[in-house]
Amino acid sequence: NIDQHNVYLSNNQSLPYTFLFVLPPYKGKECIFASPNLKHKNGILPVFDTLQSKQWENIYVVGDANQIPTTKTGRAADIQGKLAAKNINKQLLGEPPEFFEDNTLYLMEIGKDGALFVVHKETNDGTISWNISGMLPHMLKRAYEKFYIRRFS
Repeated sequence: NIDQHNVYLSNNQSLPYTFLFVLPPYKGKECIFASPNLKHKNGILPVFDTLQSKQWENIYVVGDANQIPTTKTGRAADIQGKLAAKNINKQLLGEPPEFFEDNTLYLMEIGKDGALFVVHKETNDGTISWNISGMLPHMLKRAYEKFYIRRFS
């Protein structure tokens, strides 16, 4: 439970806070839980860096459903999906697969009165490299979106 000043834990302890950012734990989809032969941890499937399941060589897992330590965003899932499709084709042709490398720059903005987090995955540890709050992040994100759309459209 949470109130305006405290987080109450299941062991009856409370933790005071002035700023709280809470994310629920990742949990896989019900279809994974309903598949008795799939080995998983809370619905998240273990994979190799090729995105192939460690259990079944003909299963590829992308996005939130795999246990690769990466920033869980739609962009990461898109990159993984393209790599999985490429690796399926390579598998069918008998060619060696490519490996997922997360060296993407992620910009995450939370509204015009929120914050901007910049994460660069070069170190692959998922730490927030830089953050700022206020109107400036919103303006920076809008400028980046306009540049990106003009540059790559």
